[in-house]
Amino acid sequence: MSDPQQPPLPPYVSPAGRQPGHPAQSSAAAQPYYQSQPQQPAHPGAAGRNTPGRVGFIFGLLGLGLSLVSGIVVQLTINSDNFFLISLFASIGVVLVFCAALAALISGIIGLRRVDVPHGQAGIAVGLGIAGVASGVVSFLVGTLSMFIR
Repeated sequence: MSDPQQPPLPPYVSPAGRQPGHPAQSSAAAQPYYQSQPQQPAHPGAAGRNTPGRVGFIFGLLGLGLSLVSGIVVQLTINSDNFFLISLFASIGVVLVFCAALAALISGIIGLRRVDVPHGQAGIAVGLGIAGVASGVVSFLVGTLSMFIR
């Protein structure tokens, strides 16, 4: 009972900074523990990834590939002299390319809005998305207007 009881140390005070009978009062030790620690990302290595930008980039490349395949299929079916089959393949191709380009555009814009991540793939996705959406809109307008020109 001759030893005085000392209160336990708070988490932000180091045992070496405290002398018997005197609480530590340094400015660095007086700050809460969580503020002195550097911020860590939730997943190590995830800080440099731009997932929406990458997804948009993949959708943009998918739309570009679908556009190329659709054009080749339409050109191959022209020799069949079947107008219904040609228009079917062309319209399905335009709709698929438009959907992929719209997904690329939206994902790319989301990827560009993220902070502290690379924006290269997101920028390419936005460019491919704008080109695909514009192409789909022009194809739709030309197809619609061609019905009235006859």
